[in-house]
Amino acid sequence: MLLPFALIMMVFLLLLFRFINMPTSHSKPHFECPDGGKVYYVQKGDSCWEIAMKYCENNLEELMSLNKDMNCDNLQTGDGICVSMRDLGS
Repeated sequence: MLLPFALIMMVFLLLLFRFINMPTSHSKPHFECPDGGKVYYVQKGDSCWEIAMKYCENNLEELMSLNKDMNCDNLQTGDGICVSMRDLGS
């Protein structure tokens, strides 16, 4: 008799927990770049090659050197990466 109630409560609590821990799309994590770089937040559909073409003068090696731990196969929307400061016009 209590099993359906317990299952409903578990589902409700799991959904509530997920909702509370869901990141907001408008908040960007704090990210800093070393000298010579500026933060770029990955947009939907971005790839390492496209970012390098746009912000690192077509130099993928430069992009990779600014982001030692970056995995191009696993770029996520909202990830902060470092790009060349000279190409952003700032």
